[in-house]
Amino acid sequence: MIIIIFTIDICTYVRYNLLNIWTYVHNIKESMMQYGRRKIRRNIAKDHTQVCFKPCGIRRDKLEKMIIDEDEMEALRLSDYEGLYQQECADKMGISRTTFSRLIENARKKISDALLHNKAISITKQN
Repeated sequence: MIIIIFTIDICTYVRYNLLNIWTYVHNIKESMMQYGRRKIRRNIAKDHTQVCFKPCGIRRDKLEKMIIDEDEMEALRLSDYEGLYQQECADKMGISRTTFSRLIENARKKISDALLHNKAISITKQN
């Protein structure tokens, strides 16, 4: 009787400690993961999050969505609509010219994909 209780207590103790060790190791692994650099806060003059586009004649719920971030929309506005040079646009947004170049490239790629493949376009804010 005493041996059975003692064995059950040891098994429970070992299982509890193994769970604690696994949780500890898992938390360490998560904290060591590299998430990359934080995004630099960008200056965005206009809020375009209430704007969306879709192809004519197709219900919105049947369309695939293409999401454009607000900083990509701002890059398009400054570059294509305002007609500014990339360095001027980057200065207005508070980012480097190479970052601006990547933003505008991604935005144009997303928009062309949406236009060519009948996708809805919506603009979202980033965290």
